[in-house]
Amino acid sequence: MGVLIYNLLVRSYNFAISLYGVINNKARLLVNGRKNALKTIREKCDPQDEVIWMHCASLGEFEQGLPVLEEIKNEFPEYKICISFFSPSGYEVKKNIPLAGCVVYLPADTKSKARRFIKLLNPKIAIFVKYEFWYHYIKTCFDNNIPIISISTILRNDQVFFKPYGGFYRKMLLMITHFFVQNEQTKNLLAEIGIQSVTISGDTRFDRVSDIAKNHKKIEKIENFKGSDPLIILGSSWIPDIDLWIPYINENPQIKFIIAPHNIAPGELTYVEKKITLPSVRFSNLTSTIQDAQVIIIDNIGLLSSLYYYADIAYVGGAFGEGLHNILEPAVFGIPVIFAKSKGNNKFHEATELVNRGGGFEVLDSQDLRKILTRLFSDHQFYTNSCLISENYVAENLGSTQKIMNSVKNILK
Repeated sequence: MGVLIYNLLVRSYNFAISLYGVINNKARLLVNGRKNALKTIREKCDPQDEVIWMHCASLGEFEQGLPVLEEIKNEFPEYKICISFFSPSGYEVKKNIPLAGCVVYLPADTKSKARRFIKLLNPKIAIFVKYEFWYHYIKTCFDNNIPIISISTILRNDQVFFKPYGGFYRKMLLMITHFFVQNEQTKNLLAEIGIQSVTISGDTRFDRVSDIAKNHKKIEKIENFKGSDPLIILGSSWIPDIDLWIPYINENPQIKFIIAPHNIAPGELTYVEKKITLPSVRFSNLTSTIQDAQVIIIDNIGLLSSLYYYADIAYVGGAFGEGLHNILEPAVFGIPVIFAKSKGNNKFHEATELVNRGGGFEVLDSQDLRKILTRLFSDHQFYTNSCLISENYVAENLGSTQKIMNSVKNILK
């Protein structure tokens, strides 16, 4: 009965997304991309290739999986890497990544499509990131003795796997060869449903942001813009995040600001420009001759992780809406990280940890924001401690990739 209900849900979702694709570009990209997935595999993968397959829901999960893929490529260059995505926000950004020989959308999780996909790919190992689990793909790998590992896994007791009616979904987890989990809670939850093949390895994102920090881009225009002034960066910010900051920005011309909107569509960039009363400039228009700008608005992608290097304080957006973005990217540079207070933040272990330690700060509104910023700028010891806490938190959690690689090596050798 469980698989019948699951199949019905999958087919209902596929039908709905097809209809939505008529009016929504993101949904249309997913629908059309899935249609071309098997064709892409045939074109990119030779039947003789030995393949490592990693599946990620979106861009965030890809960043978690990337350190493992890079290590695999270093240790086993003879293997071809295939990456599949569920979301266009992952696929469209990473579809041409040189590391992978094949990047595709994951076809809908039906029995027939999963079998065709796995037969064509014939992976040596399947790697699923975080909590991305698809029954027919897992079952097909299991039936064909293809090892399946789940990395950077983090689970909560309110998820369906741990509900009285979640038997079908628990059976899915039982087919996973090994779990590399982020924390003790996840290990305990898996133990409660009879799963013992678990290693607490932590979150590979710590390794990822550490690598990014070591190789951050030098951006001379930003160095010149900052000068000796304090600089605050608003990263991955949505409109509610920007609205939170507008009063403070407009009241503090002695501080430099960089705003990196999550959506760089022309309408959103114009919205930011109209709200800010201080002199502002888009990054693409920034030149050495522009001396009076107090605010830079980032109008391209790919710079944010390196921009944080120049910040004295960072704000990370997303908590008001779809979910908090990556707070580890600024934390690795040893700076205080601020974000909006939201019930959804408890899904992000690093947010809870950083707040509890004193390197991260949740704010409810503009008044709350002003209060914490005043303290950070006026209390040097408080600011310095916050910086050290952020830096040490990341340093303490490095090494997840190597723990996973020890198991991957045993499978591939």
